Amino acid sequence: MTGAAPLQELLRLRLEAVQAVSALMAEHLRLSQAGAGLRIRALGGGREEAALAETEAALAACDRQIARAEARIAALDAQLAAAGKEQDR
Repeated sequence: MTGAAPLQELLRLRLEAVQAVSALMAEHLRLSQAGAGLRIRALGGGREEAALAETEAALAACDRQIARAEARIAALDAQLAAAGKEQDR
């Protein structure tokens, strides 16, 4: 990979991946807070089991998406490092 254009493209892709992680982390926080509220209501004898199970499944899916996005960032970082070394030649 040579030139500024591929480097700029890698940086753009990395920015998109970081933005995706940010959005996923916000969703994870929202789901965690919702789950905490459901757990508290369940302690009081509420019937939130189905909603809690749904929230926990969504949290698990969110965790998997975050892991994939972070792996994508790591791969882009490796490509950026290689492109930087090539550019330094």
